[in-house]
Amino acid sequence: EILSRFKEYSNEINMHSFDNGTAISRRKDNWQQLLKIFKKKNIPISEDLATAVLHCKAMAAVQMVEKLYAHLTKRSIAPTETIIEDTPAYARPTASKVVKDKLKDPVAVEEKDQLTNTGYVQEAIDQHQMQLRQDRMNDRERYTHTSKHRMMTQRMLRVATRQVQHDDFKQPQIQFLKTVNVKPITDSMAQIKGTQRFSNGQSTPSATPSRSTAAESERNQKVKSEVSQSKKKSTVSSVLDSVLAEALPPADSKAAKMSDFVDEIAKKSCNEVKLVFQALVNSGLDECVALSMEHPKQFWKLSGMCCKALAGTSEEGLDAVARFYFAFADSCGKVDAGDAAELFQDYLRPKLVILIKTLPARREILAEMLGAFCFRESHLLTLLRVLKEDLDTPLLLECFGILSSHIEFKSKEIQDAYLFYVSLGLRSSSKHARSHALRILANLCKDQSNLCLSLLDELQKALEDPWWGIRAGVVHVAFAAISSMDEGNKDLVTLMELMNGTLKAAPPMVQRASIYWMSHCLPGNKRARTLFLEQWKAAPKDMKAQFCSPGSSDGDIAGFASFPRRKAFNVAELVIKDLTDSKEQNLSPKHIELLSASIFILTVLRKSDEEIWIRVLKSLGRYILVELADEDRCEWARNVLEKFFSEDGTRHSTLSFLLKPQGAQEAPLFFGVLKMMYPGRPAKCQHTLEQFLADIVKRYPETYRDVYNLLKNFETTEKERFDASNFKELMASMKM
Repeated sequence: EILSRFKEYSNEINMHSFDNGTAISRRKDNWQQLLKIFKKKNIPISEDLATAVLHCKAMAAVQMVEKLYAHLTKRSIAPTETIIEDTPAYARPTASKVVKDKLKDPVAVEEKDQLTNTGYVQEAIDQHQMQLRQDRMNDRERYTHTSKHRMMTQRMLRVATRQVQHDDFKQPQIQFLKTVNVKPITDSMAQIKGTQRFSNGQSTPSATPSRSTAAESERNQKVKSEVSQSKKKSTVSSVLDSVLAEALPPADSKAAKMSDFVDEIAKKSCNEVKLVFQALVNSGLDECVALSMEHPKQFWKLSGMCCKALAGTSEEGLDAVARFYFAFADSCGKVDAGDAAELFQDYLRPKLVILIKTLPARREILAEMLGAFCFRESHLLTLLRVLKEDLDTPLLLECFGILSSHIEFKSKEIQDAYLFYVSLGLRSSSKHARSHALRILANLCKDQSNLCLSLLDELQKALEDPWWGIRAGVVHVAFAAISSMDEGNKDLVTLMELMNGTLKAAPPMVQRASIYWMSHCLPGNKRARTLFLEQWKAAPKDMKAQFCSPGSSDGDIAGFASFPRRKAFNVAELVIKDLTDSKEQNLSPKHIELLSASIFILTVLRKSDEEIWIRVLKSLGRYILVELADEDRCEWARNVLEKFFSEDGTRHSTLSFLLKPQGAQEAPLFFGVLKMMYPGRPAKCQHTLEQFLADIVKRYPETYRDVYNLLKNFETTEKERFDASNFKELMASMKM
């Protein structure tokens, strides 16, 4: 750190290249790097002195600092005098202590040869015996058996005696103590810890003898029983059970408990899981949050329920459980961010770490859940520090890559932590660790493109890796830096050459994985959007078809999966930006392909997702509605609109945008679709529209009134058009 502050050595020494660990292997690696720099820059620090500092030898650090000072300042300094203190004889170590200390010496620990270590120990014993002989010669009186000190300690000390009388033997007074009944401990240590968490160490005051009358005593007892009954009712378990009873049909909800439902969640249908956890979000969330934040034991219970549901539910039901989890985390943060983060670290994080280790297919969403309770930068730093102890390097880097994608904290301290693990991952022998390190670097380059340029040599070296995932990772890093650069940046040409050189004549796996990772950086600037669209246009038809097919999970290796579900919003926003730039009036085939690859796999899990989802609908709604009049695309447009209605968090906004009047005198947006469709449009398009309205009324009862008013206004104002349609049957069925 001293050398890095001097301009002459600042380019040679980067602090993020050194490990702060205390293990002998990490410290040795740090010193080996420094010795290369010392030799290159003619700094007078020998390898022997560095080894002495590494092993914490006496005065070694002082000598090194003196030599550094003399070299950097060109000044001479008087050598430091070593003060040798005479340790008293009684404080000197024994032979066994000398042997133990020698075996714990870093030199002996690092040495694997048993004979060499035996020689070290024997040398230490010889020195100890020599010191004892020297002490005996210097202080003969201490080691002589006839010394005055020894004779004095052998004498018996006596005092004057006295005669004992009979009265001295009196019967001691016996005190009778009140019997106390102790309640046996039945809770686990986690429950006891949770109960004592907010008590601040204050014990319950002991009961004092009551002097009240019999009536007052009876009244007090009644109040206590009512309080205890209310406490029994106000638990997370009771809230969950009541919500479950309201959500399920009467036949299924009778005597139903949430614990039993979660235990058998693998056998439950997807609709049942969605119904129950959506009901928790709508009606039971606030009470669960209040109880969990007030009583850590309740937080612990709710954490166990969530993790058990995450592990047992099917892929279709996972989104519903995750939606409740994120809503719970956001609400806890609004109540008290600090306490919520501490509770998460104590009770929920260990459970999620186990799931991350055992469920690789769900690792993307589980790692994002780890970051849901990081409300401040300090919370994220604590999480990064704790995960380092729980996970091995490849898995740790994978989680860091996911966290860096979803959490926006980018302070200097967090960047340094991420950069250290980027350096560690790029040097790893594991190809997955190297790939995850490139993902972390790409996420950092979205905000600071110069990081990519500072590691350009490392990226060029990574291109020599035979695995296709590493080459795609380099494209990801270069594209992330390009997407955040200004158009006139001089370094833009360098990154373009790196990216184009990697993609030129690249095998299909590199091409697919590159498109997958580039989607993380969208929409980006105009140049980035152009590069992505060119790469998409050059992709084969079967590759596009696989991207457009819903159902691929994020747990698949990049290149085999569809677009990432949590980043598919980026692709939809790319289409919006491209329509704005090109000023096109209708969707082109590439827009249809990209929207199919994004909208159909989108997952709305958080409040921020809902806002993006509605923004996408309002920007693309008119384009999609126009496609209802196209005979080849009407089914596609219907499926897109149904996707918007299917999300519980955005259904109300979708309903307001399409079926409700936008102003005091304006008709609903869908009213113009009806006028456009009748008469004259193909029968297939008309049938598709009629079937769409019938389906949403049947599936979502809240749309009934708005659809009926829409058709009634259409009948009143456009009688001829209405008669040309088949809406009479739909309105008749709605009246029934």
